[in-house]
Amino acid sequence: YADINLDGEPVELDWTVDCEASRISFEARGRADGWVGVGFTDTADKMSGADTYQIRGGSGVRNGRAVGRAVVGAGEIPGSSGESKDGLLIGRWTRDLDTDSP
Repeated sequence: YADINLDGEPVELDWTVDCEASRISFEARGRADGWVGVGFTDTADKMSGADTYQIRGGSGVRNGRAVGRAVVGAGEIPGSSGESKDGLLIGRWTRDLDTDSP
């Protein structure tokens, strides 16, 4: 569990690891008018190269790679979900533990 404050609004990230299946499941929650994004990188303070996840209400979670401040190759993750409830965006997705992404 991680609670990250951005401009006074927390973004919560929960995860569960299934070691036998080598998979990790995430749930991210944050208040926003449009979307909430989460990124993973092994380079501190750098967005470029990050493995990114974008959550929008009413659709699945999109995954892509950050290049500068843009995201390329973004596509919806099969089996993911994104919903909006009273301004709270909630996204759920699962990925392999061992990927080419950070």
